[in-house]
Amino acid sequence: MKKIQIIVILMTVFSTVSAVNINPGGYGEAVVLPYYTVNNQLNSLMTINNSTEMTKVIKVHFREGKAGKAVLSFNLFLAPNDMWAAVMVPADSSIPNHVGEGSVKLLYVDPSCSPFLNSGQEFLPFEVDAESDDTDLSRSREGYIEVIEMGELNPDFGLGLAATFGTNGNNCSTIQAAYEFGGIWDEDNGGDLTEQLLPVQGGLTANVSIIDVAEGLMFSIDGVSFENFYPAASIFHTTVGDTRIPSLEHADTTSVVINDGEAVSTEWEHGYQAISALMMKNQIESFYDIDPIIDAKTEVVLSMPTKRYYQGADGTVELPFELTESAQYNACGFYEDFTFDRDSAGNECTNDPFGIGCFNKNETQSPDLTPIPPSGSIIPNVCYSVNVIQLIRDNELPDSAPSKILGSRDFVSRDVMGFFSGKMLLNFYQQLVSPGGDEYQGLPVLAFTLTKYTNANAAPGLLAQYGGANSASYKSQIVSAAAKTKLKNQPTK
Repeated sequence: MKKIQIIVILMTVFSTVSAVNINPGGYGEAVVLPYYTVNNQLNSLMTINNSTEMTKVIKVHFREGKAGKAVLSFNLFLAPNDMWAAVMVPADSSIPNHVGEGSVKLLYVDPSCSPFLNSGQEFLPFEVDAESDDTDLSRSREGYIEVIEMGELNPDFGLGLAATFGTNGNNCSTIQAAYEFGGIWDEDNGGDLTEQLLPVQGGLTANVSIIDVAEGLMFSIDGVSFENFYPAASIFHTTVGDTRIPSLEHADTTSVVINDGEAVSTEWEHGYQAISALMMKNQIESFYDIDPIIDAKTEVVLSMPTKRYYQGADGTVELPFELTESAQYNACGFYEDFTFDRDSAGNECTNDPFGIGCFNKNETQSPDLTPIPPSGSIIPNVCYSVNVIQLIRDNELPDSAPSKILGSRDFVSRDVMGFFSGKMLLNFYQQLVSPGGDEYQGLPVLAFTLTKYTNANAAPGLLAQYGGANSASYKSQIVSAAAKTKLKNQPTK
């Protein structure tokens, strides 16, 4: 009976409050694919799926991994129950002022309508050139992807019908013409971007698979789906050339998170803060294997797609991130890590390969706010939008080579100090506080683990490769303003 009551309460909360939340079933109005890469000669295959009976109008942003700058954006039209697939492959840039730099090409043979986009499109440097000192396009070779619905079209007439696959196929030229001079979506000449559109309703899923063609491996990574992404009855259609809108900043400012069986509804000033609240974690647990007998390798990816909103153009940094002058991108999060073998033996701290000293909760003044590390400290930090942690064995200190599985050049190595297999814990002690006083502990992180094995004796004369991707387990901690008030008002004994 109690379980039934809890379910009824939660259904009531979600049905009466328009608030953005993560849908564990995978469907939503917006989906974040936490990682892509073409480093190490890898390919990344992405798919976007429309599970509804309506035509979807979608914005797709590819964002590089250092600071989340858009390196390619376009509009995509998916017919009812349509899927779109494309692959990212390594390339050398042919863009002026970037010729020969490492880059990415987007290849596809899918006939779904994507106005002005052609297969073979290279990633573009315009945002990176305008907003960064590091303008090398090679930084675009790893990052994350945002898939955001902008509205729906009726598939039975007009532009919605043009996107569907009838007897003669779809008519993408009609859709492209709507954006061109004099078209109904040509805003510069009196067009209306809401013409024929219906409000966003959700029903999108997406995933990405990282493929090692040479060694026959594939790592599949599901997207994180946000439902009730916008306020109710929203249409958020923008032109094909708009690389900034819509984004995670335009989410509903109310978030709902289930914390210890209780639905916590929080009102934020900005939409990106609501999305951050949904991703907040104060501990991540990841299983690893780096046993040399099977040439095992493990890398942990920490993706923070909202991090870019917390660092202003003037250099100011907002919590939960903190300012550090030693990092190239000086809005950082700090963590401590511990490792355990498979029989529960544990190292007190593994983030101190040079014997300088550990950063852990026993040395901080309070878990409410991590102090800025002292100058010269080697406290491990995550300062990029996408961060890779490579686990290494005793005395195998990191060098200038890229990470072994993903080929990341923006990675850190953590020494497990003798435990060749087991688990690693990452603890975050930052804090995100809402205007109403709700306290969310940790950092807004999406985390998963990649493991790769080489079996040199699978059969006589046969070498075999194995690999897999797994979402990291995590803990979150939220102290609502209501809970704090209730605790404060309790009588003392």
